[in-house]
Amino acid sequence: MRPLATLLLLLLATSTALNACDNDSSNEPSQDIVGHDTTPSPICNPGARRCDLDEVQQCSPDGLRWEYYRDCDDGCVDGRCLAPESCVPACHNKNCGSDGCGGRCGTCPAGHICDAGQCQTSCLPACSGKNCGPDGCGGTCGTCAFNESCAQGLCTADTTCTPNCAGRNCGTDGCGGSCGTCAANQSCHLGLCKDDQSCTPDCQGKNCGSDGCGGSCGTCTTGWRCVNSLCTQENTTCTPQCSGKNCGPDSCGGVCGTCATTQVCNASGLCQSTATGSISGSLHYEFLFPTWNTSGQLVLDQTVVWAATHTYVVAYDAQGNNLGDARIDADGRFAVALTRPARSDDFVVFYAAWAPSGANHLILTILNPARGGDLENVPFELWSWSASVDATGSTGELTASIANGSGALHLLNLTASAMETVASDLLAGQSHHLLSLALLWRTGIPWDCGACYATWPTYDTTGVQWSETTIWLGAGPGSDSAWGYPTVLHEFGHYVAAAYSRDDSPGGAHYIGEPVSPPFAWSEGFASFFATSTFSRWMGEPWSLFWSIQSYSSFWIDHAVGESDLTIQPPYPWGGIYQDLDENWVAHMLWELWDGNDIADPGPVNDGIALGTAVVMDAIQRPRFLYGDRGAWGVDFVDFIDTIHCLYPQLQTTLNTVLQNHLRFPYDASPTCNW
Repeated sequence: MRPLATLLLLLLATSTALNACDNDSSNEPSQDIVGHDTTPSPICNPGARRCDLDEVQQCSPDGLRWEYYRDCDDGCVDGRCLAPESCVPACHNKNCGSDGCGGRCGTCPAGHICDAGQCQTSCLPACSGKNCGPDGCGGTCGTCAFNESCAQGLCTADTTCTPNCAGRNCGTDGCGGSCGTCAANQSCHLGLCKDDQSCTPDCQGKNCGSDGCGGSCGTCTTGWRCVNSLCTQENTTCTPQCSGKNCGPDSCGGVCGTCATTQVCNASGLCQSTATGSISGSLHYEFLFPTWNTSGQLVLDQTVVWAATHTYVVAYDAQGNNLGDARIDADGRFAVALTRPARSDDFVVFYAAWAPSGANHLILTILNPARGGDLENVPFELWSWSASVDATGSTGELTASIANGSGALHLLNLTASAMETVASDLLAGQSHHLLSLALLWRTGIPWDCGACYATWPTYDTTGVQWSETTIWLGAGPGSDSAWGYPTVLHEFGHYVAAAYSRDDSPGGAHYIGEPVSPPFAWSEGFASFFATSTFSRWMGEPWSLFWSIQSYSSFWIDHAVGESDLTIQPPYPWGGIYQDLDENWVAHMLWELWDGNDIADPGPVNDGIALGTAVVMDAIQRPRFLYGDRGAWGVDFVDFIDTIHCLYPQLQTTLNTVLQNHLRFPYDASPTCNW
């Protein structure tokens, strides 16, 4: 099994790309040779597509040849694969771009380009001779390393960095220095020294784990482990994954061993000696959190700093040779053990990629597309950043700024945490069964679909690393971009349903307050519920507000009470179990049935049902849910409730009352359980 760092080295062609980890102009056609007599004449427009029987061909970046792109099972028209007849074209409010079914919503006139489904005046990015700064079309020509700044389109050593300690008395100052240190009885929390002695322990609803003040809410007995601050019986069917490892997690809640005090456990699950040297430091990142403005709109104007957990850090010497690797911990710190003392010409690279400990391939990657629009026509690279090392082997305390692509680190933090949840909740801790996923995001890059998930494989520019599924996250002007955790985790919820359960959604456009077919409503409603419930578990308290900011305007939906600043449509009492449903009411019903177990029930009604995550996730994998089909065709809310009825007959009376009286769903209490 090759170490993961070796795969990263192969994937990213480190020897030639590390000093410019985010050079987005590398995929643009060279303008310096156009028109030269020595250059062959182009035969096609770079990136254009055409059909050759049932095969799609794409024009090469230099415009000199047509190259194979993909096969089409259902035929090919106008450079696009035809979709099955069941696909519903989605062209609402669009006059160009993909309709989601292999067709187009229209074409733009000469001098215009299609941007997020709208024809706009064409703009040619101007990045010749630049490796950072604006490209003149709303994007960038690249970002600089932590110790560099952008001056006239070029990255230069940053000697003008102004430390920012406003409102802070500890932690990083943004320039590699510190805003101060805390006393022995204090700790640094988001830039402020916190008096540990004045901390109020919070163990409500917990019987293990942290009390929030450095103490513990209790420990679990043998055969039990602490999950989300609750003692949970260990899954005896989980097989520990310790082959080739002598330390680190075993994927079943235990460890494969511990290292000596003079050693550290690297990202591959091996003990490495720290006796000869190490490279250490910390990495945090900025992200935006929403607040309410005076007009009652959500705005992203609160900058918060979090630890860049899950991020891989690999150390290299001046020749690009791999010296070792590590993963950033929950406090943002890392230590890469070396077999020799650190040198001042060593450096480290941080990669927005994650895999379970001991894995030999990446499970999650955050990719940096050169442009947006068409979901298939996307060149991209893995997000990465470099930092220098001083003579003592320290990088200092680093903070990735928003301008430097910190959104990619936030996406990694969100989705890697969700991946760990999936491994625990759905795969009995066997994380090697996780389906690989790639997220494509970059500031200023919109997609034809806005934000969407598909079971399409995604390849990087080298063709070495690929992911089995893909999420596209739009980041056009005035959008929540990477900071919209409800949207991010909503799309991840689609990944969960498609990869580990069942999803019969027909797809297409959908709007708040619009009843859609039951399988469509289930698909979207489950994804939204997954977003708020997962974030709530992550934060340790109810976060039932699902929100989004698009084109400088916002909307919100509170899943705990079924209310919104727009209109949500409850079911009709006389409509029966076959009626169309508002996806947001499905999310509300799921939240109300779920809360009160993993996190407290925020009210205002105590419904007496608290299924919790373990029950919900178990239900969507049961044969009744996967293979049964009662009510409307396709898996839907009725099939979920039937499954709960069959698994927990003692809840039937309370469940029926809650559904009919509190949630206003006319469930007929006639489940089928013969699966």
